Amino acid sequence: MYKPAPPRPKQTSIVRGTTGCRTCRARRKKCDEQKPACTACVRLGRRCDGYATKLEFRSVSFPPTESRDHRTQESKSRIPPGYSLKLNRTIKPSKELFYMSIWENQCAPALHPVFHKLTHLQVLSPVIADTMLALAARQLSRSHPQTRELHPLDDLKSPFRPDLDQQCISGEFSSSAMRSVAQWTPSDIYRDSITALVVLTLFCCLESLTSNFQGFYLHSAAVGTLLDIQLGLSSQPSSYEHSIVAAWVQSKMHNWWRRFHFATATFQRDHPPLVTQPTLLRLSAVPDNRVSVLTILCESYRLSAAILMFYCDNALDVDLHGVGIPPNIRQGHSSRSCGFRGRQEEQLNHQRDALSDWYAQLPPSELPTDLFDPVHSSVTWQPAPLQIQPLRFRSHDAAMNFAYYVTARVLQCTEFLDNLESSNGQLEMNDTYNRPEPWIMNLLRIAAGINWDACVRLNSYTIGLSGLLLACILRSNNPALSSWVQDWLSKRFREGCLEEGSFPLFQIIQVLHIINVEKTLDRHVYAVCQAIDDGGGLGKFDSYNSQRIESIVVYGWCMGSNRFYSRHMVLGPMLPR
Repeated sequence: MYKPAPPRPKQTSIVRGTTGCRTCRARRKKCDEQKPACTACVRLGRRCDGYATKLEFRSVSFPPTESRDHRTQESKSRIPPGYSLKLNRTIKPSKELFYMSIWENQCAPALHPVFHKLTHLQVLSPVIADTMLALAARQLSRSHPQTRELHPLDDLKSPFRPDLDQQCISGEFSSSAMRSVAQWTPSDIYRDSITALVVLTLFCCLESLTSNFQGFYLHSAAVGTLLDIQLGLSSQPSSYEHSIVAAWVQSKMHNWWRRFHFATATFQRDHPPLVTQPTLLRLSAVPDNRVSVLTILCESYRLSAAILMFYCDNALDVDLHGVGIPPNIRQGHSSRSCGFRGRQEEQLNHQRDALSDWYAQLPPSELPTDLFDPVHSSVTWQPAPLQIQPLRFRSHDAAMNFAYYVTARVLQCTEFLDNLESSNGQLEMNDTYNRPEPWIMNLLRIAAGINWDACVRLNSYTIGLSGLLLACILRSNNPALSSWVQDWLSKRFREGCLEEGSFPLFQIIQVLHIINVEKTLDRHVYAVCQAIDDGGGLGKFDSYNSQRIESIVVYGWCMGSNRFYSRHMVLGPMLPR
């Protein structure tokens, strides 16, 4: 009889991994597990299917029960009536429907109203669908933070990061959309300019969500080029196209606002106008309260900051020279400053008139439901905690639009610079601040009455309330106001909020802490800059802060020396949650 065959020795000692991307595992190839796409797939031009576990959905039947039937009926009710979507057959339909529900529930309510009914179109272009799904997955990733390990000395980085699996899925959808866009010809764009505008504007929103400023500038420039081409055509743009342009401008204002903070002094002083005249004409064709007030707000901030930074050109570094020096009136510089100031003030007057017109046309339903009197609103100078009476509105959008209006009023108050340049500016400064500080007080009232959860959900693609509070505190020398804002935002942060208005909350709190420390030294901070321009950072792909800011340069007025000063300051560690 034959004996049993001896066991065959292993041909190799290689142990196959189970964590590579699905494409490499199907090809039985080694994967370096790079994200969002591995090196092998990128090199071969293949589609990297990601690293998440692949789920296969099957139709199954269960015994009919009342509770299960109720849940089935409830799930069906989430699909919009008349839903007819041209699906991209490269993706499982169930997967598309899941992210389309995320679009309906999380993305669309926060975006410009022109995007609210895209899913109700009878025929939805696959490239638009892919872009919508990419934005939905990206939004989902940011609303589900994950913890990560940090080096003990790395205090300036958030211990949380977005959901990387959702980031990869967003990359899949956006890559599919970009491949379609890359195949466009000029005739395709001319034939269907609305699709091109929608896709490019949604890509602006996608890049803005992660503070990818370079990517945003690329897509925004493409929108501008397309609009210039349309101006040369004889056809009249439709009202829908005008609304898409309004959505693009809103995205531009949101992106600029976040880029403007923590930029260099040169960036803040020399930035060109934000909106061109042809774009303003398009906006006037379809009035939009939100976009109009955002444009006025950002232009007012740009102009007032340019005036302020021009005055701060010769600011004294208090760390090098101290504060016990005589006042410096800057002889020989006043003629230049007057000419520059006059040009900027002329443009600022146009924004003041535009803001007054905007308020005059505001319908009663958009006004506060509580008593609002900006002229007689006052705040005590006592160090005791402020008692803020909430200012409420009928809707979140109405509250935010009015917050933009109030902040624009604050930023348009530039008369205090004249008093600061005079020999007795210290004596007159409190009287001058009686004009903007009532408006600041009303912004605090809006913050006290607003639904913060709505701010987190609905301000992802527009300027957030936290950024407005920081801008206004930079125009106040009242320590009671800045202390209230710091405490209020710190409470929101400890409750679990990482960002609002796509702005990292803990960085705003760090800057507010520095402002309050300077106030205790009789130094009032009016501008916060970086010494070296970082281009807005590297984006928030794996974090909640785009910029790694270790130190800042503050500019303000020193009461002791009665002149402008600057100071380089190191940021403290991130607040514990």
